[in-house]
Amino acid sequence: MAARIVSFVNLKGGVGKTALTVNVAVSLAAEYGKKVLVVDLDPQSNASLWLMGLREWVSRANHHKTKTVYGLLRHKEPISECLVKSPVQNEHGEIEAEKLDLIPATYHLMFFEEDYHVPEGQPPSYVQFYRHIKTLKDIYDYILIDCPPNIYKATKCAIFVADRIIVPCNPDALSWMGLDLLAKRIKSFAQRTAAELDRERPGEVTPLVAGIIMNDVQAVARIPNRLADTHLAQRLATLRSNGYTTADAKILPIKIRDAAAFKTGTFQFRPLLFADARNESLLEDYRGIAQYFMTHF
Repeated sequence: MAARIVSFVNLKGGVGKTALTVNVAVSLAAEYGKKVLVVDLDPQSNASLWLMGLREWVSRANHHKTKTVYGLLRHKEPISECLVKSPVQNEHGEIEAEKLDLIPATYHLMFFEEDYHVPEGQPPSYVQFYRHIKTLKDIYDYILIDCPPNIYKATKCAIFVADRIIVPCNPDALSWMGLDLLAKRIKSFAQRTAAELDRERPGEVTPLVAGIIMNDVQAVARIPNRLADTHLAQRLATLRSNGYTTADAKILPIKIRDAAAFKTGTFQFRPLLFADARNESLLEDYRGIAQYFMTHF
């Protein structure tokens, strides 16, 4: 069966896109034996740092920038040259997630957004990106894509290829204020590219928002959490009834609990499963998302 492609998108930063991408990918690969590819489309490169470690990322991103997703989007390298096989390793160089691969990002992605224009006569970047990804769909069970907090060129690539678009949200108004705009912009993009979608991905689903994952949910804040759930569910229902999401779009039942004290652990540049200081409750949540993906996607 071809890979299921899940893109994590939100117009706001700090809502857990990268943490979800990295930790769900590691759970799928290391705990459930799935073959997983992570594609990092964010110039901040945090997913790449978490999976490769600082030293390896600096070496690749600084000295071999075309052998990252930047080179892929600029059409300078075949996708095989941009893949990093089994990047998650311990301090002794031993592989910890053999079935997880990565196409890393680099800060140079900022220049792709600002300066790159597709040469005349070539298809748009999102079509070329899909053609690259298509060559890998029979190799992987899941392809998870971490996106920057915008809908610029790189994010459009992630939208065009996606089977599911998931919107991580925090339980606060700032996190979901852009949900209407996001869903409508994605629908508009799908409509503008309908002919290309039909040609490149015949018979496949139209890429629309398919679900919301609540992140940083505080166990003690029951009333605010309930109000957030109610408000967000109402907003999602309106978008769904107006055709701006998939017909089955929902707030996923698994929520990622708040772990503010643990966030300092991200400076280890390690996925949570392999971090020195593990947070079992948080691991359980990411594991639950992985299980949900296996059951529903």
